[in-house]
Amino acid sequence: SRPRNFDFDSWLLVSETLLNLANPYETGRWTFGPLLLPLLGFMRALAQEPDAFRIALTLFLFCIDVGISLIFLARGHLKAASLFLVLPTTIAISSQHQQFESVAVLLALLAANAANQSKALNTCKINLYDIYALVFLTASLASKHVFLLLPIWFAFKQEGLKRRLIYLLLPYATFAALMLPFAL
Repeated sequence: SRPRNFDFDSWLLVSETLLNLANPYETGRWTFGPLLLPLLGFMRALAQEPDAFRIALTLFLFCIDVGISLIFLARGHLKAASLFLVLPTTIAISSQHQQFESVAVLLALLAANAANQSKALNTCKINLYDIYALVFLTASLASKHVFLLLPIWFAFKQEGLKRRLIYLLLPYATFAALMLPFAL
């Protein structure tokens, strides 16, 4: 639980702001999307003591890292899955620095898997896998915008103008709609 860093102090400030029902973006310390805000507030409500809150964040981020490893494992990459969990970088980013980028990574990987399954169906119509891909892609943007250009890549991989436009516009429009209340 030691030493604390600037980011963790930001999570403390933002979570307190959430519990006080104020706009976390007004603190100037929240650079992530709105998707993680309810989770941050919920964890802080459960773990009010700063050290307990830090452990809760670490456990959550560890679960996200396990999810990423499971995706590697499901794709037949046992070494990559194992290595990812024990890399000092992974441990430092999730445990010490408590960065939420891994949430966006996991959601983007889930979106890519769903989009690949949709492509395997070889249909021009939007199907359930496309919906999953779009939901995960939008959730990735709404958690942390590290994959801001990924919808463009997904759109180029689609066949047919309708599918391309849906993959291009829907994630950005939904992300903008999620940010609008905070902007106002």
